[in-house]
Amino acid sequence: MLEMPGVIMYKFRLFYVANKSSESKIAAFKESLQANMIEPWDLELIDVMEKPEIAAENNIFATPTLIRNLPEPVKKLIIDLTKLNDIVLQLTK
Repeated sequence: MLEMPGVIMYKFRLFYVANKSSESKIAAFKESLQANMIEPWDLELIDVMEKPEIAAENNIFATPTLIRNLPEPVKKLIIDLTKLNDIVLQLTK
């Protein structure tokens, strides 16, 4: 994604375990981000069962965990994907 001067870019990594329930919740989470965030954002999805080394590098011990890498400071949240509005509010603080 192109950088735009003066515009805050949000970068997220979501660590999760893939299953039928998580797929629909992640889709709803993406929809919530699109509906509620004005700023540009990028969401990287990481299934910890497929990529355990990335989870270990990021000290992920529970899922789902969401990391906001940008803007700084980095935030790490163990989240409940059913509470979408609360999550979006936490991410933008």
